[in-house]
Amino acid sequence: MSTPADFREHVVQKGPTKGHLGFLTRPLSPSTDPALENAAVVILSAGIIHRVGANRMHVQLARRLAREGLPTIRFDQSGLGDTPPRREATSLIDACMADYAEVLDWLEAEPGLTRLILFGLCAGADHGLLYAGRDDRVIGLALLDQTLPRTHQHHLNHAALRLKRLASKTPGQAVSRILEPLRTAAFGRQPAGTTTHKAQAALPPDAGEAAMDFGPERSDSEIHDLFLEPYRRAI
Repeated sequence: MSTPADFREHVVQKGPTKGHLGFLTRPLSPSTDPALENAAVVILSAGIIHRVGANRMHVQLARRLAREGLPTIRFDQSGLGDTPPRREATSLIDACMADYAEVLDWLEAEPGLTRLILFGLCAGADHGLLYAGRDDRVIGLALLDQTLPRTHQHHLNHAALRLKRLASKTPGQAVSRILEPLRTAAFGRQPAGTTTHKAQAALPPDAGEAAMDFGPERSDSEIHDLFLEPYRRAI
């Protein structure tokens, strides 16, 4: 377990109005590892959870990394914790991108940290992945439980697995399994005698499928909305 002597934590206020609040955790003794020179970890909020993280995960992670010689910053995004919403009207995803840019600008200007790794869980992982490609200061990503779009290879692998399972069944069972998704799509319910997990039954058949329909011509906001739209319709 880390002790107060292992690290030092500072409250920081960043952004044009100094309204964004965060905590910078730094090791007392700088690392001698050249790979860690000017490096830091930026811990992103997971959904609507503020800078502490689920079960204080972000606090513990920041202090553990400081013991290993890596500074970290964890912060409240706009509208979370002690940070007020952004004044300008903007979407959730655009607000996140603006928040991240301000944090990275502050890290470069104040502590002089320019080689940054983004850590994100759940929504933090999704947003970190969207942001990383637009900022050269991001040198790495650590993502947990992120949303992954279904690629063509995913569907090929899925079809191959289904065919392998069908090969082990009798002809009658195989036909029933093939017709099952068609009946569900046609009648909006599972055929008699089949069961579905409650959480799955609450989602429309195309939940997650829309995520395939994106390319370089789509904006980050459009991709984000594609991920969420099937689930919004299910609520």
